[in-house]
Amino acid sequence: MSDTPSSGLCFGIKREHVPWYPVIDPALCTGCNACAEFCRHGVYAGGLDGKTVVARPFSCVIGCHRCDEVCPAGALTLPPKEMLTKLLASRPQCSCGGKC
Repeated sequence: MSDTPSSGLCFGIKREHVPWYPVIDPALCTGCNACAEFCRHGVYAGGLDGKTVVARPFSCVIGCHRCDEVCPAGALTLPPKEMLTKLLASRPQCSCGGKC
């Protein structure tokens, strides 16, 4: 599975420029893989130490907070949704007529 999303753009911004993906605190992660079992986008994988790792960060659905809700250990952190509001407000206006 590729780490590059199929569309490549999010609101006219290249996906790799949108820092929306989970961060796992390895001290809290128990390796239960609840997040990996829940996420249909292949963001997570098993790590060498038996704990879950973020394997494909840019496959994460922008704005989604669902996986942190399923982590029983509270090991996942996602950016605040306000970050997206600021990112969208700071993007240059394009002339595509809303097609990007």
